[in-house]
Amino acid sequence: MSDVLDETRTVLGQVLGIDPATILADSVLHELPNADSTAYLEAIVALEDHFDIELPDASIARFEVVGDLIAAIAAQTTPAAREGLAVEPLP
Repeated sequence: MSDVLDETRTVLGQVLGIDPATILADSVLHELPNADSTAYLEAIVALEDHFDIELPDASIARFEVVGDLIAAIAAQTTPAAREGLAVEPLP
């Protein structure tokens, strides 16, 4: 999970133009510097591309903290998820 955390922080930092070290799992997404709605959507697309996943549209609007986003990504990047055995995270 720490790889997902580190990679998520790196991608978010690149998209938002901020130091990834300032992004914590409990950071509120809409309170991150430069995180307007357009940047948020750009970050989601960048994360989907980076991890080769697709986050469900219904989940995207409900992410509140970086940890929510990390959990959703981790649920799709585990070995079981890559084999189609994992279920989607609960809403």
